[in-house]
Amino acid sequence: MTGFDITKVIEYAQKLNCIILKLGAIETSTFSELELYENHRDPFDRMIIWQSIVNDMVLISKDKEFKLHDDPAKIKKGVVNQPLLQSS
Repeated sequence: MTGFDITKVIEYAQKLNCIILKLGAIETSTFSELELYENHRDPFDRMIIWQSIVNDMVLISKDKEFKLHDDPAKIKKGVVNQPLLQSS
């Protein structure tokens, strides 16, 4: 069987100069701030969406359900944007 070798993800990401993001305390502790839609309840999708919102990052996806979350006015107040990478 041919196809994508999932064990090579980090290697491919590094070749493309991608950053592998860690899920941090800010994202996990404020995750409930993201509006929950009946037709989009996938917790992994929602965490990716929330991580991009909290860190003020652009999220590109072909998943049509992600568009439900593109209106910042629908996001509950009180979320503090924290930088993903902090200088030492």
